[in-house]
Amino acid sequence: MKNWQVIALCFSIIASVAAATFYLKYEPQTIVKSDAGVVDLGKVFAENVMIDIVWLDYAGNEDKFVEGVSFYESSQPIAKALVDLNNQRNKGVSEENKTTYDKIDNYQAGKDRFIIRTYITYLSSNFKTTPYTLVIGEEKQTLQGYRPLKDSIYSVVDRSFKAKKEEVASNLFMTK
Repeated sequence: MKNWQVIALCFSIIASVAAATFYLKYEPQTIVKSDAGVVDLGKVFAENVMIDIVWLDYAGNEDKFVEGVSFYESSQPIAKALVDLNNQRNKGVSEENKTTYDKIDNYQAGKDRFIIRTYITYLSSNFKTTPYTLVIGEEKQTLQGYRPLKDSIYSVVDRSFKAKKEEVASNLFMTK
């Protein structure tokens, strides 16, 4: 090898190390903290903030009511689930005893419970095939007996939304 070739090789090595160092130093940080520790997502391509609403029976068994619904637009899927629940309850009931979905109130206050799970799914360079799910919060709620089921669920979901809004915003990378 000639001297100029050695110098060119050394220069290219130094330049590539400098470029890699610069990239690592100034790359956007997409790190989230979870119960399992710190997770580096890499470059985030998509992120979705979702909620699940799960009924809990007396034995603690879970029954999904609403699953994978947008955190920001949950009212339509909840209304659809309430309509489905009402239609199921109205089967076998005489016509004069049937109710509408916004007037369902045949449950035991203080005993019927449900869980609201708030989570973010990330599709990123480090999680390409299976999205990474970060659970923001999970809270158990008891139904209020003096209100129709629809009003009770909407008020609890609204309170949960307001309580979790800042934490959700701090874990979003594409909207910053």
